[in-house]
Amino acid sequence: MRKLVLLLTLTAIFACNSNHMMSEDNAKKTDADTSASTSTTSSNASNSEADRIERLGQSVDMKVFDKGFSKIEGKDMTRFDISITNKSDQVITAVKGRFVVDDAFGDHLKNYNLKFDDTDIKPGKTLKITRFWAYDKNESGDAKIKSTSLRKLKIDYEPQMVLFADGSSLQ
Repeated sequence: MRKLVLLLTLTAIFACNSNHMMSEDNAKKTDADTSASTSTTSSNASNSEADRIERLGQSVDMKVFDKGFSKIEGKDMTRFDISITNKSDQVITAVKGRFVVDDAFGDHLKNYNLKFDDTDIKPGKTLKITRFWAYDKNESGDAKIKSTSLRKLKIDYEPQMVLFADGSSLQ
């Protein structure tokens, strides 16, 4: 009888430990699944952002073709001469986005936000515009942009919104 009680006790202890170990394994697996899910979600988010930018970029393209620096009303200004090309089959009434400026090594220097709604852009047409932004000699990105030739800067346009004459938009 004592052996039977001892055997039942050991069986119960083993069963409890086994369930506990299974719970720990399940918890570890759940943590690993959650990590994988989180990295997949963040990867999907960055992919969807890249897809969004690519989709917008199929409608409009902007390029900086010259840069300079001016004093306007006593303030130092960075000047970009920009071409805007309507690559869509609709009339564009407004564009919003930003220029991301990096040096030749890919180190980030500065972002420049741009909204353009001065005039409509017909399908297949390119406009040339000039825009100015405040220049801060104490900001290293501004100083580097001023001292570096345009051909040694990497300037990418990231469209955020395109508005069309028919009232539709891409975001």
